Amino acid sequence: MNLFEIIGYPLFVVSVLEIILGLILLKYNPRNSPVNKALAAFSLFAAAYALVTSFMYILASYGLDITVLARANWIGWLMIPAGIQFIYYMRDENSRAAGVAGAILYPFWLIVLCVSVSTNLIESGNYTLIPYIDRSGPLGKPLRVLGIVQLFWVMYELLRLRRQASGIRRAQLNYFMHGMLIFAGGGTLVAGVFQLFGGFGLEPGLGSYFSLPWVALTAYAVTRYRLFDIRTVISRALSFVLLSVIIIGSHLVLFKLFEPALGPTFAILVSLTLIGLAVLGTTFSRKVQAWIKSAVMGDKHDYQKVLGESIKAIATILNLDDLLQFIINSMKKSLNVDGVGLFLKEKNGQYGLRVGFSVHERIAGNRSLHKIVVDRMRDTKRVVIREELEAGGPGDAGTIPYLKEIGAEAVIPLICRDRLQGVLTLGRKNSGEPFTPVDIDLLEALAIQAAVSIENAVLYEQMEEKVRERTRELDEARKVAEAANKAKSEFLSNITHELRTPLNSIIGFSEVMREGTAGPLLPDQQAYLKDIWESGKHLLRIINNILDLSKIEAGMMELENDEFYLKELLDGSLSLFREKAQRKRITLVAEISDNVDMITADKTKIKQVTLNLLANAMKFTPDGGSVGIAASRNNAGVQVHVWDTGIGMSPGDCGRLFQPFLQLDNTTTRKYEGTGLGLHLSRKIIELHGGRIWVESAPGAGSRFSFTIPRAAVIEPGQDHPDRG
Repeated sequence: MNLFEIIGYPLFVVSVLEIILGLILLKYNPRNSPVNKALAAFSLFAAAYALVTSFMYILASYGLDITVLARANWIGWLMIPAGIQFIYYMRDENSRAAGVAGAILYPFWLIVLCVSVSTNLIESGNYTLIPYIDRSGPLGKPLRVLGIVQLFWVMYELLRLRRQASGIRRAQLNYFMHGMLIFAGGGTLVAGVFQLFGGFGLEPGLGSYFSLPWVALTAYAVTRYRLFDIRTVISRALSFVLLSVIIIGSHLVLFKLFEPALGPTFAILVSLTLIGLAVLGTTFSRKVQAWIKSAVMGDKHDYQKVLGESIKAIATILNLDDLLQFIINSMKKSLNVDGVGLFLKEKNGQYGLRVGFSVHERIAGNRSLHKIVVDRMRDTKRVVIREELEAGGPGDAGTIPYLKEIGAEAVIPLICRDRLQGVLTLGRKNSGEPFTPVDIDLLEALAIQAAVSIENAVLYEQMEEKVRERTRELDEARKVAEAANKAKSEFLSNITHELRTPLNSIIGFSEVMREGTAGPLLPDQQAYLKDIWESGKHLLRIINNILDLSKIEAGMMELENDEFYLKELLDGSLSLFREKAQRKRITLVAEISDNVDMITADKTKIKQVTLNLLANAMKFTPDGGSVGIAASRNNAGVQVHVWDTGIGMSPGDCGRLFQPFLQLDNTTTRKYEGTGLGLHLSRKIIELHGGRIWVESAPGAGSRFSFTIPRAAVIEPGQDHPDRG
């Protein structure tokens, strides 16, 4: 192996490592961070610089022309804009300066590269490596001076950034900076400064050798501090290798089996078809990948899976306690930490421990989070990693001891509507690994979702509490109203009983005197006694209605059910109004079907309802009108209708007609008498029988009152019943 090969092949290996590093940084970038992109660009341009140089020395070892590659070696200067962008994006991922630097420097060095490849202005040709002879064109040295200035700018900005950074970022920059200083310093000397003075026998491409310590230190930094997880790369690589081995092995075995019978061509086709069906048509390949992933990754969390479960929980979990427990379990499952504490804001303004595990004994006393941590969360609104604080200097001397005391390695603010809803503390990972940028991305995403869901759950809990409180108030009001109503009913029952006793005496004695038992009466005396008797009967009906109503409302009304002929009761009720109908020239109509036969009900109460409806129909029907009663039987039972051609009423009045003590005409000059109890009492009686009552009416078109007697009360034909006698 000659000297050219000794130089070229190691550089080829270095370029491959840099390509792998760049692709990994692009592939495993969960937040699509511009920091990863800039670092990947730097790595790929460094790889191109090393690769062109390695090919140049390898081709030279075979005596081939290397002029094009020597001119293309200026591609290495494209690392400058990538490095500048990386530094600016590390300061601020939305940096405008990074965009401006890239917009200016990338086109500039691309133009330089094109000019170098296509003209003699930068490299004049006749390139020799060993010994190296400088044959730069007229623009070569000026451009190298400009490149040297820019490289010093990169190193200056890198030193500034290191002084400003802290924690994990500072540790990452330490490794990156050391590698960059070696790379930039060595490259500046070999590819820049030396070439200004003839090169000292060193070809500029040899500066790419200094990228080896850079790629090694950078790879260590990003794997040690997990800008990506190297286990993911290993898992996928092993899956690819294992599946390849299985496919190749299966193909060889199947080919050996089928080749004697089918020949080599058909054996290959059959073998590949079967393997394709097995790999693509079944879950075999997915199971292999899952097995490798499980073996390599262990219990490592799945970023997208955990986040998806959290979002799903927000849409489905409204109970606050269930939601908080879900969040705690998600943290435990995804990050495998040894303790979790969730602190929510309380009425006293402090943040008390609401739920957690392995944290209760550490938060002794009032179980509230210390003010120093709460203030930091409220001010910064960012995830705090204790390791970062410890590496950041003495400014956090008060926070660090407290976090150690409660066993918190990470503290996450739960921010909703720019207010600190709560604080989540996480203990040490059981794997011993530090919290990484990917972990922080996961925690920040979950914290946003958790804060919103906690806010919704708290509002839901408050609403439920208000509903329960209102329900309690309504329940107490209902009990008070029921007690008052019961007292009223008992009072009415007692007072009506006391009124009926003397009233019955008045009615009885007036009736005796009208009959002349106590002696003859003058005509005026007869008229007075008639008024007394009729007024007493009217008052007695009112008192009886009030008594019945009070019994119903107090739950004391009991039906005295008996079997009777409904048709006879309806006909008899209508006949009681014949004399009054003749005086008012009102036509009485009975339309009772023959299938209306016997029922089981309280005969007195049914008759009371019928008479009440007929009396109302007679009262509101003018002279010369009609009043009728109809009844028919259907599958639901018996329907009874009382209709008239009277004054009618509006639909609005129909809706409130059955309320107690209601008079549609409540003026002092009203034409029609009544207490407003009859219809309300009728409804209660029908409802006690399991039926219902309603009215249909229109102004000037009369009214039609209907009530039902359920089928259970109807006696079927052929059943035993008393004689009509």
